[in-house]
Amino acid sequence: MNTPSEVLFARQPILDESNKLYGFELLYRGNLSLDSNAREATLDVIVNCCTGMLDTSNNPTAPIFINLDATFITSELYFPIAPEFVVLEILESVTPTPEVLKVLAKLHRQGYILALDDFTFEEHNHLFLPFISIIKIDVLSFPMDVLQERLKEFNFSGKTLLAEKIETKEIYDKCLALGFSLFQGYYLEKPQMMTGKKLETSKHAMLRIVNELSHEDISVQEVSDLITTEPFLMLKILKMVNCPIYPSKREITTLKEAVVKLGVMVVKRWAIIFSLLSVSTKPIELFRTLLIRAKHCELYAQAINDEHKDNYFLIGLFSGLDAILNVDLEVIIGQMKLSDHIKDELLGHNHHSILNMIKAYEKIDSKYKGDFSNEAVSTLNHSYWQAASWSDELMELVFH
Repeated sequence: MNTPSEVLFARQPILDESNKLYGFELLYRGNLSLDSNAREATLDVIVNCCTGMLDTSNNPTAPIFINLDATFITSELYFPIAPEFVVLEILESVTPTPEVLKVLAKLHRQGYILALDDFTFEEHNHLFLPFISIIKIDVLSFPMDVLQERLKEFNFSGKTLLAEKIETKEIYDKCLALGFSLFQGYYLEKPQMMTGKKLETSKHAMLRIVNELSHEDISVQEVSDLITTEPFLMLKILKMVNCPIYPSKREITTLKEAVVKLGVMVVKRWAIIFSLLSVSTKPIELFRTLLIRAKHCELYAQAINDEHKDNYFLIGLFSGLDAILNVDLEVIIGQMKLSDHIKDELLGHNHHSILNMIKAYEKIDSKYKGDFSNEAVSTLNHSYWQAASWSDELMELVFH
C-alpha cells in the first residue's frame, strides 16, 4: 500500500500580458515560523521542489521564483539550480547592506535573474536596482492614482514590472494600462498545493542515478562516471562480475574491466538493480520476483525477436517501482526520462504488450492466456524457467 501524500509546498502561477505562464512562485507550507526560520523554510521548499515525488504529472517547465531573506543571501548557501530555471526573489525585509549587495552583484554576474519583492518606492531600494531585472509591486498597497504617479516618478527603464495581488479584473486592466507585463494574484490563479512524498537524500541520489542510467544513448564513460560517484555501487558490481555466473581466468578489479567483460548494458542493469535495492525497505523476495519478471520479459522478447527486445529487462524491472518506493507508478514514470515505448509498456497503453503477457502468465490470467497460441505458451514456459533459474542463482551468489 502506498504511503499517504503530504503537502510539499505551494506554487502560484505568474502570467504575462498574454495570459501565458511565465513562472511559479514557490511558497512554504510547513510548520516553521517564517519570522525566525526563513532560511530553513527556503531550503525546505527548494529540496521538496527539486527532489520530491509530486502526485501530479502536470508540472510544466517554467522558471521558479524563490524567496530569499538576508540570512540566506549572506550565508553563501547556493543551490544546484541553473540560472535559466530560477528567479531569486529578494524579500522586502532585506536591507541593502554592502555585504548583501556584494552577493547580489555576484549572482547577477553568474546570470541569475533577481526580483525585488514588495517594492515601496523608498530611496534605499534604489541601491538594489543595478542588479534587479524584475520589480514586484503589491498593487493593493497603493490607490491606483497614487501608483500611477509613483511609476511616473521612477525610472524603471529596462526593468520588468510585476503586479502582485491582482484580485479583480478591474485591477488587472488598470495594471496592464500602467505598463505592468507580469501578473500574479487570486483573480488569475490561487496558489496550488503541491502534494507528494519527500525522498530522503540517499533515496534521491540513487533515483538520480537510476534515471540517468535508464537513458538508451548513455555512453560507456557516462556509465562509469555515474557508478564511481557511489562507492557501494562499485563494490557491488565488482563482486557481481567476479561471481561464478560470470567465469573469468583472473579477478576483475576495475569498473573499466567490468564493462569490457560484461558489456555496458549488463553493467547498467546491475547498477540500477543495486541502486533500487539500496533505497528500498521491502523484503528481498520482492526483488527476486522482479528479477524473474525482468529476465522473463527479456528472454521472451529475444525469442520472438521483438524490435524493442533490448528494453524489456528494464521494463520488467521498472514495473515494480511503485512497490519498491511506495509511490504511484504513473508519478514515477512521469518524472523519469524514458523512451515513449518504455513508458507505454509500463503504463499499460498497449493492451497486447509483452509486459502484460508476462504479468498474465504470472497470474495464470485466463483473460489474456486465451489469446496465446500454443507456440507462445511454449515459449513463455521455457523463458520463465530460464528466468527463474537465472534469478535464483544470482540471488544466492550476490545477496548471501
